[in-house]
Amino acid sequence: MQEWNGLYSVREAAEFLHVSPKTIRTWAQKTKLKGIKIGPRGDWRFTKEELLKMIHKK
Repeated sequence: MQEWNGLYSVREAAEFLHVSPKTIRTWAQKTKLKGIKIGPRGDWRFTKEELLKMIHKK
């Protein structure tokens, strides 16, 4: 797992939380998981802190 400036990609977040990338995107779009969009494509990135919060919500 490779962090980008301390941020996790959708795939990395999915691996971290043991869910599918589609689930991560859905949570982000519904603001269940707080993330930021970067770049011209609007790729999602997530902090480890936010991912850890999701573990406690599960």
